[in-house]
Formats: sequence, structure tokens, C-alpha cells
Amino acid sequence: MTGVIPVIDTAYDLVMTISTRFVRSVFAAYGITEEGGRRLYIPERTSAIAPVEQRTDRRSAIVTPRAAIHGKHTVMYALAHETPLYKDPTIGFDSCIAKIPYGELVLVMEPQGRFYRVVWENYEGWVLKDNLADRAGTVYPEFVQGEENSVDHPNTAHVRALINDTFGLGQSEFPLQAGEYVLYRLMRRGIRIQWPETRPRTPGSWHTILRGLSGVYISVLPKQGTIIEYTEENDIGHLAYVEAVFPDGTVTISEANYPHAGIYNERSLSKEMWRSLRPVFIEVTA
Repeated sequence: MTGVIPVIDTAYDLVMTISTRFVRSVFAAYGITEEGGRRLYIPERTSAIAPVEQRTDRRSAIVTPRAAIHGKHTVMYALAHETPLYKDPTIGFDSCIAKIPYGELVLVMEPQGRFYRVVWENYEGWVLKDNLADRAGTVYPEFVQGEENSVDHPNTAHVRALINDTFGLGQSEFPLQAGEYVLYRLMRRGIRIQWPETRPRTPGSWHTILRGLSGVYISVLPKQGTIIEYTEENDIGHLAYVEAVFPDGTVTISEANYPHAGIYNERSLSKEMWRSLRPVFIEVTA
């Protein structure tokens, strides 16, 4: 038997090496990269995420994932706002070694009881199964043209969790705001604005607040992936995300809180139409 053990160990090491390469290929397929020790979010899709099999009551804040038992090397999403990562498959005194942000991808290594052993960034530990989701649709919002995203709509809760409730509206009665939607779209590309201390960050003032910051460029010409900002006739500012720019100058935008409170909307503006708004376009690259 003493001669067999080294062979088994060698085989085990080989399998783990192959598995590690496989996991890295899975991450690469998802568009996940490492930058500064933190994993970037998966790239956004140009269309809404396909509906998941299980829906939830519109008044529930976060969708509960369908119960599932996953084996090794399964990519899943952190579902809680700050998912605790425990040292052992039990909840004990001071046993939380890290908190995983909402929507982050983790690699499930194995199930045990009501826990999964997972790998996240430089950590390895145990997460409650109820705090992980196996579908992007249970974590990310599913926007529908013309649908209201009220304060208690799952989309609103998802967006605010993903952008860390930047504007502090989680305890308010406000529906999804234009600025929150724009930050979410940037976040899906791995971009987060490094805000100065200036407050309030109301729509219409972003180009002034962000001007001069590293990685921020202000222009009067549209570009795909930029923020369009303008002030309406009633002196209320508005923000939207530029989806596409066409050769004739037409731009397609998506937005929230337009034309009415909380409404998700998509529209195309001819060159003459968007010029009449006297907008600025904000490009954030880092």
C-alpha cells in the first residue's frame, strides 16, 4: 500500500491542476478578470436578461433562488447584501472571515449540509446555500419597457444593492431614479465613479461635479456607453445611458424614471432632437 499512496497523491495533484485550469477557463468564458485583486463584474448584455423559471411577488425585495444542490466547480452569485463567508460549515462566535458583496461571483467547491464551500477572491470558506443564486436573473434586474420600478419592485432593490445604495434611497419611498440606473449600467461594465465629496449629486449637475476627475471626459458629442445629461424646460435634470450612436447622428438611449416616476424606457433621438436638449455627454473610463 505504501507504493500506492504516492501514486494516488500524484493523480490527485494532476486532477486538481486540470480542475484549476478548467475553472480559469470558465471564468474567462464569463469575461471575469482580475484587477487589483478584485474580480470584475461580468460584461452587460445589450438586451434584458432572460426571465428565470421562478418569479417572486413584486413586493418582495430580493428574489429567492430555486432550491438546488450543486456539485464541484459551479459558478454562483452572492444573493445577500453582504453574504457572510465562514471559516467552517457552521455559524460560531466571530467565525465570519469575509463579507461577499451582492452579485459577486463565487466558485462552489462542494456542498455540505446547509453550506457550500466556496472560493472568492483570495478567500476560501463556507456560505449558507440560501445566500447563493444559480442564475443571473435572480440577482440582476429584468427591465421591461414601460414598466414602473417602484420602491418595492425587485428591480429597484437589485439595483440599489448592486450600486451599494450610492444615493441612500434604500429606506426612502422613491422609485428607481435615473442616476441609479446609469450607475448600474456602468457597474455592469466594471466601472464605478469615484465621487468627490460634493453633494447633492442631482441629475443636471453631474458634469459639473465630475469635471476634471481622472478617467472622466465631458463632451458635446455622443458616444456609445456614455451618459447623456440635460436639463428639461422645468429645470429638472435628467440622465440616461447611450446604447448606440448611428452614422446619421441618431442615438438610442435607455433610462429610468422617464417619462414618469420609476418607468423604464428606451427611445431613439435623431440628431436634431438630442441637439435641441442641449445635452452633455459624460464618459467614465475608470
